[in-house]
Amino acid sequence: MNAVLPMGLLYARLFRRQAVREGTVKLLGWYPANAPNTLTVRMERQLLQGRLVIASAQRQQALVQLYKYYCEDERCRECAIGQWLWGKHGVLG
Repeated sequence: MNAVLPMGLLYARLFRRQAVREGTVKLLGWYPANAPNTLTVRMERQLLQGRLVIASAQRQQALVQLYKYYCEDERCRECAIGQWLWGKHGVLG
């Protein structure tokens, strides 16, 4: 799931296949989340704090992407969620 579905999205983007993109996104939303792992548990605890249930593969994959693109490199100010949480108008600012 963590390899095949993101590859479907990449294929759709590279070859401009809107139908493949829509089908992959729909499948991600329908497919249940995998068993929690260290990364998703950490993100749920630190970022979501119980405010959002990770019940679908789509949400779980979103957490993984957020972590890899922003959290891992401490780029909170570049992330919309990080800006909301840590910015002056955010819940922690």
